[in-house]
Amino acid sequence: MVWKLVLVSAIIAVLLNIIFSIFMSHVASPGQKNPPNVGDLNFWGQIVHMMIHHKKVLLSSSTIVFLVVALSTALGAQITKQ
Repeated sequence: MVWKLVLVSAIIAVLLNIIFSIFMSHVASPGQKNPPNVGDLNFWGQIVHMMIHHKKVLLSSSTIVFLVVALSTALGAQITKQ
């Protein structure tokens, strides 16, 4: 039962990564898409820029998201197990 939660959580996270990446690419300003210095962007601009980057490397970013969410969900389930 825990592994079903781990798998479903990770799949949902990957789908959200894909959806947010595509959505952000449509609403990002040119300065957020290709800034001369990412460090000069405000916090929101950096988030938007990161989602644009995720769209460019969708397979690797989705793999990382899948692994992080799956591991954190599995570890959280094990730690809170009574």
